[in-house]
Amino acid sequence: VISLYTSRAYVERTSKIFVPLWLPDCEKALLSPIWRRDVMIRVNDVAITDEAVFQEMQYHPSENRLEATDAAAKALLVKEILRQEAIKQGLMNAKADEFEQEKSILKLVEDNVTTPQASLEVCHRYYEQNRERFKAKDSEEILPFERVEDKIRDYLHVRSVREGLRSYVLVLAENMTIKGVDLNYM
Repeated sequence: VISLYTSRAYVERTSKIFVPLWLPDCEKALLSPIWRRDVMIRVNDVAITDEAVFQEMQYHPSENRLEATDAAAKALLVKEILRQEAIKQGLMNAKADEFEQEKSILKLVEDNVTTPQASLEVCHRYYEQNRERFKAKDSEEILPFERVEDKIRDYLHVRSVREGLRSYVLVLAENMTIKGVDLNYM
């Protein structure tokens, strides 16, 4: 998602971006597929700063700093796209505090992203196609469908919500000027 920094100690700062010194030039641009290294991320006229990314990283635990930075920057990008749409739709004003922003963005998403509940047939099909995922922890026995049906339904719903939100954000992004990010990797 979006990356600026590395967990390695040796970095140089160029164009407001830290680049590891130990990487060959051709690989520096490959650190993150979404973030262009030579341009600061902007949504219309709003910049997503390095400081904001660092502050957001605490909410995105990852195996390494690069992944955490990517996740943080992606979250800030999505939030800014949704914030600007909420303002455009009159759900909040531009000076709203954090609480009002969160409330307005939630309302925006609830009003514009709908996802169906998975039917019994869809849940059963998922179970049949992924039986190996439903083994008991203490044995190699595959759990019966009835014991995992609710978990499957919840998982499919969360996956559907994520994809619905992702699609909505990409549609909104088409009508915005976004720089410094490759949205194909969202």
